[in-house]
Amino acid sequence: MTGRNRLVIGSLIFVVFASSAIAIAFNSQPEDRWAQHDDFIKALPAKLQSSQGNQSEFNIVALARQLSEIRVDGMPVCTVEEVSAEQYIELSAVAEKVSVYPGINLQLNDMLDSNAGLSDCQFRILEVVAGS
Repeated sequence: MTGRNRLVIGSLIFVVFASSAIAIAFNSQPEDRWAQHDDFIKALPAKLQSSQGNQSEFNIVALARQLSEIRVDGMPVCTVEEVSAEQYIELSAVAEKVSVYPGINLQLNDMLDSNAGLSDCQFRILEVVAGS
C-alpha cells in the first residue's frame, strides 16, 4: 500500500468517525418531551381570566379532552377514567378554591352528578384553576 492510499484511507476513516460523532452529538440534544403539556397548562390561567370561568369559553370537559390527547413518549399525560379515591379527597380543597368562579363551580357540580364521575384529566384542569 502506498503512502497516498494510506492517506486516503486514513482520511476516510477520520471523516466517518467525525461524522458519526457529530450525528451522535446532534441526536443526543435534550428534547423537551413535556413542552406541549407545559404550554397547554401554562395557557390555562390566562384563558380562565379572560373567560371568568364562563362555560362557553372555559369548558372543563373540552379542555380535559384536549389534555387527554397530549402524549409523552406515546403515553397519555392523564386518563379519561374516573379519578382515584385520593383525588376525590383532594377535590374538596380544589372545589373550595374554584368556587370564586360560578361557571367553574357549576361545571364541577355537573361532572360530579354525571354517571361517569370526574375524570383524571378533568381533575387536572381543576387543579390548575385552583392554583390560579
